[in-house]
Parts: sequence; structure tokens; C-alpha cells
Amino acid sequence: MAHSCWIIEQGEYSDYRVVGIFSTKENAERILAFIRDPENEWSEPLIREKVLDPGIDELNEGLRCFSVSFRYADNSVTVNELKNFTDDGFHWKGGGVYNVWAHDAEHATKIAAEQHAQWLASLPTKETRRDVPEAR
Repeated sequence: MAHSCWIIEQGEYSDYRVVGIFSTKENAERILAFIRDPENEWSEPLIREKVLDPGIDELNEGLRCFSVSFRYADNSVTVNELKNFTDDGFHWKGGGVYNVWAHDAEHATKIAAEQHAQWLASLPTKETRRDVPEAR
């Protein structure tokens, strides 16, 4: 079972720092309110939720991590096994990439296709989906 922690981050590039890691969102919000400086907008601290021990439950279940890419231009699907687990992927005008835990490449493709269908369904209107071929 995954548990979360909340991280307050502040700054950019060489000025970036982790202010603190908190066991509850409420604690992070209290510290954020305390350190926030309304006159210093360029270095606004932010709270990010992170999962503790990411991937451990999945590895214990015998799953592997895959990246599944959908390209609209040639209607292709590419599946690669990953040795690192990053985020959930991203979308762009030409397709989408999904990083998923699965038993094998076929299972990964099925999971990613379901996530892609959910993403398409979440787009507000047909007008905003005009660049996505399968949403037309």
C-alpha cells in the first residue's frame, strides 16, 4: 500500500532547495503559510505530493515498468521496458507516452490504451480534440 509525503520546494536551478518533507499535507500547508513571502513571487515555494517507496509494491507483485508511445502520424505503438520509473507520461499534438507497470509488453499496451482512452474522453469538447485523430 502506497503512502505519501508532501515536499515543499523553493527556488530554481542553482537556487533550488527542498525546504522540508512532511508526513501530512496539513503540516506542509502550515509551514508553507509561515514561509511564504508575498513580496518574493519569483521564488514561490510549492507543495508536491510524492509516493514513498515508489515501485516496491509493483516489483513485489512481479510487475515490470514499460513506456508505451502512441504516434498519430503513422498510427504506431512502441513499447520499451524501463529500468527506471519516472512519471505517468505526457501528451503532445502527435501522440502520447504512458509509463505503466505490467507483466509484459502486451499487458503494458492494454493498460496504456485504456489510459489513453480515458485521456481522450476527458478532453472538454470535440473542438479541442481536432488534432487528435482518434477523437474526431
